[in-house]
Amino acid sequence: MNITLEAVEAVILAYLLGSIPFSWLAGKLFRGIDIRKHGSGNAGATNVWRVMGPAYGLAVGLLDLGKGWLAVAAAGMIVQDTTRTSLITIEVLSGFAAVAGHSWPLWLGFRGGKGVLTAGGAFLYLAWLPMACSMAVFILVFAVSRYVSLGSMVAAACLPFFIVLIRGPWHRWQILAISIVVAAVIIFRHSTNIHRLLKGTEHSFSKKPPARKRKKGGRRK
Repeated sequence: MNITLEAVEAVILAYLLGSIPFSWLAGKLFRGIDIRKHGSGNAGATNVWRVMGPAYGLAVGLLDLGKGWLAVAAAGMIVQDTTRTSLITIEVLSGFAAVAGHSWPLWLGFRGGKGVLTAGGAFLYLAWLPMACSMAVFILVFAVSRYVSLGSMVAAACLPFFIVLIRGPWHRWQILAISIVVAAVIIFRHSTNIHRLLKGTEHSFSKKPPARKRKKGGRRK
């Protein structure tokens, strides 16, 4: 693939789109809080749902999903006069850039969320049917376990298999490769959740996470 100015612009734009911290903005604008200091401490839609309620959590989730989709779609609009193979590669790189932006956002000192919904939006554009199957896996695992983290990791791990097994235009090595990389990133970002799952202290969605301990002598907030 020839590296063009348009390709670089598309990937940078995708990162900046991914970096938009909708969960943090929701907390600041509507509650005057840093969402990373409440609930589970994660800058994501699930924590917004826990701390601020379902309406805010759903809105943030849809926005995070949308920015992943838009990042890939925008790449196709920015990059012109290139081969289909090169365009797929640029779209794939843009999708990963959006996930990286959400996980390590420029605006929040590179301390963001897990990237699950943003990745979901990107793959809804790149491989909609395998992504839909992964979403079904998430729903099943979550319904049984009530752990969003476990459902997210299992769904991410299943996506590359669905891309291979389900015939369609997503049968491209670039899409398969990035699905494996994104799955690895998502599982890595859930390392603390894995530790809590093994200890039996993970936050179930059916109950609020335990309140954080105050330092001795600190004032009650």
